[in-house]
Amino acid sequence: MTALALFNLLKPDYALAEQVPFTDPDIRPEYIHYPSPDGHGEVRAYLVTPDKNSRQSARCGGGA
Repeated sequence: MTALALFNLLKPDYALAEQVPFTDPDIRPEYIHYPSPDGHGEVRAYLVTPDKNSRQSARCGGGA
């Protein structure tokens, strides 16, 4: 087996990554705005964090 064949077996295929819908109740999506580090205006970013309530229910054995 060549090194290239081994590399192709081990590298991740990002196209097969799991997609989470924005309506998933376990996440909290939001847009945030902050000033550019170089002073070129404002940056808009899409931030998704785990929902605090869903983490609590998962720890207590609840959830889906």
